[in-house]
Amino acid sequence: MKKYYIFGTLGFLILISFYFLILSIFNSYSHAIEQFKEMWYWVLLLSLGFGTQIGLYFYMKELSIANTTSMASTAGSSAVSGTSMVACCAHHLSDILPFLGLTGLAIFLNKYQLFFVLLGVFSSALGIIYMLNIIKKHHFKQIKNNFMKKILSFNLDFLFKTSLLVSLIILSFTIMIKVRA
Repeated sequence: MKKYYIFGTLGFLILISFYFLILSIFNSYSHAIEQFKEMWYWVLLLSLGFGTQIGLYFYMKELSIANTTSMASTAGSSAVSGTSMVACCAHHLSDILPFLGLTGLAIFLNKYQLFFVLLGVFSSALGIIYMLNIIKKHHFKQIKNNFMKKILSFNLDFLFKTSLLVSLIILSFTIMIKVRA
């Protein structure tokens, strides 16, 4: 099996495990399961995006086109995904953060939970499109996988710019709604 599939799957599993770990530490494992049932679609989207980027990064390494820019993109998006996962659990942090003198942070994370989750999802999507575009520009002719060829046949520059614009609009509306609330 290709290394990039293994690392992508591990990335996916690590982020889901991180979600369960955070919730279990601040409440209980049964509560983590209950919360997962409520927010499974966000948790899976964040984890899938993270795992996909990790897999693509190792795929790029195999093609010898992984560079500092793609590594920075993966690292940045990973940090945002992890933060977004913590924001999913923010209302549980409000139990302990006041003892650490961080009451304001707990309130902020709880109020803007959806914003952080969307930020994580959008940054993952943009990171994936960016990495696919690098692969397309450097090694499109060498790709043997028909599924990957089909994905790379899209206008990824246009898709990236459109996704960025849509992301900014949705995130702006999310903030405006929360500020007015």
